[in-house]
Amino acid sequence: MIDTASYLGPATVTRSEGRPGWVEVRLPGVDPAWARLAFSLPYRPSPGDELLVIRQDSDAVYAIGVLRAAESTTIRIAGDLSFEAQGTIRFESAKSVAIRSGDRIEAEAPEVVLRAGRLELVARRAIQRFNDSYTWLKGLFQVKCRRYRAVADEGLLVKSGRTHLKSEGDVSIDGRTIHLG
Repeated sequence: MIDTASYLGPATVTRSEGRPGWVEVRLPGVDPAWARLAFSLPYRPSPGDELLVIRQDSDAVYAIGVLRAAESTTIRIAGDLSFEAQGTIRFESAKSVAIRSGDRIEAEAPEVVLRAGRLELVARRAIQRFNDSYTWLKGLFQVKCRRYRAVADEGLLVKSGRTHLKSEGDVSIDGRTIHLG
């Protein structure tokens, strides 16, 4: 004989520790019961989460979906995790998106585009390697540092509508020939 469902609906998580793979839930009008997690993804429940549960006449209860998370939802994977798609993968959030790694974050693509109203980079050391680099600015370009060094192996061209060099110390120009004017 096959058991039929006597309840299919929401239940609230009351306790989530104690039995791995199980969660204590409160069904409407029933004492708390232990429900077996029957999700395809590893889900970490929190008290107050609202789950979709099915209860059989045999009193077996299975949590089969998450209706509402009381706090942030955590999906915990013990090993490596890969996302693969034949199409586009999108991450969208009404608030912020944070990515954190204990070791390294790497992005690789034929083209990478970042669009932002403000871009802030903070690092103890920044290293850039390009074949060619072009920068177009509409307004001010300012560098503030303790020391500034530019090294060009073949040639250096600085061109401006007006040039002003000011030094509080000595200025030296060293070259085989110096052309003024």
